[in-house]
Amino acid sequence: MRRKTICRLYALLAGLCLIAAIGFGSQLLRTRINYRRSEQDLAKIQQIRQHFPQTVPEEELGLMDEASARAVQEENRQIRLETYDKLHEENPDVVGWIQIEGTKIDYPVMQTPDDPNYYLHRGFDGEYSAYGMIYIDAGCALDAVCPNYLIYGHHMKNGAMFAQLENYASQEFREEHPDIDLSVRGKPDSYQVIGVIRLDASELGKDFTKMLAARTEEDYNRLIEYVKTNSPYDTGITAQWPEQLITLTTCEYTQKDGRLLVVARKKTE
Repeated sequence: MRRKTICRLYALLAGLCLIAAIGFGSQLLRTRINYRRSEQDLAKIQQIRQHFPQTVPEEELGLMDEASARAVQEENRQIRLETYDKLHEENPDVVGWIQIEGTKIDYPVMQTPDDPNYYLHRGFDGEYSAYGMIYIDAGCALDAVCPNYLIYGHHMKNGAMFAQLENYASQEFREEHPDIDLSVRGKPDSYQVIGVIRLDASELGKDFTKMLAARTEEDYNRLIEYVKTNSPYDTGITAQWPEQLITLTTCEYTQKDGRLLVVARKKTE
């Protein structure tokens, strides 16, 4: 009798292990399918973009004479506007493009004021996506003054979307990638990274989000001071009201419910 009971227990455990293995395998398969679909969605965007010539990098303009540089800058501007117009035609939620040279961060930027987190788990085509899309906070009015563009993106384990932002915890990485290029409605700007912040999501309370929005000079200055105090290294770069800021936000995995914020200021000519 005892032997039969033991055999039944072994059989039960084996069955439970089998069910767990099947469940894990199914979850893994679903994840791979979702990742694959997200990659295909992004590939369509790149195909649209490839129909347009590549813009000439800013550093190359410095090697040209003034007249040639102005002509190329105008050509670059036209390329960006045409690219934006085409993407916006495909999806009216497109409001810009973000790129960090030398990284995988090279994506369109979305915004849906009436549904703030619409692209948290949706792709460019509006269907479910594990990647989601990069998007600007709905509270950032693009037709008015928005002192700090808050831009969100997932930290994907395969390095996609905003995953590489975690590298800004290293001063060496920041020195190699000091600038963030953000084009809003076809108008390109470059931003210098001021600092990086790691914090627990529980710290994102009402007072912190008010400071982060930086809508007053007082909150703006509080934000800059907070960044300079809590960044793991000194970039030597600061910002003064009312210089335009951007803050890139993603998850951070050195703590249970962490967030990583990379803050940058608009470069002056």
